[in-house]
Amino acid sequence: MSRLQEACDRFNEHFKVGDEVLYWSGPKEGDGKRGVVSYPAQVMGGHSPVVYIKGKGAILLTHISRAPE
Repeated sequence: MSRLQEACDRFNEHFKVGDEVLYWSGPKEGDGKRGVVSYPAQVMGGHSPVVYIKGKGAILLTHISRAPE
C-alpha cells in the first residue's frame, strides 16, 4: 500500500462523511473556512491525497483540520 493511500485511510478513520472540518485553499494561515466532508479521502491522480468538501471540491489532506466544537 502506498504512503498516500495510508494517509487517506488514516484520515478516513478519524473523519467521516458529514463531519465538519476547517480547510484552507492554500497554506494554513488564518482561521480557515468551515466545510463538510462530502466524500471519503482518496488519492487523486496518483499523487495527491485529498478529501472532498461540500461546495468546494477537493482539498489536500494537509489543508484540513478538525473544526472546533
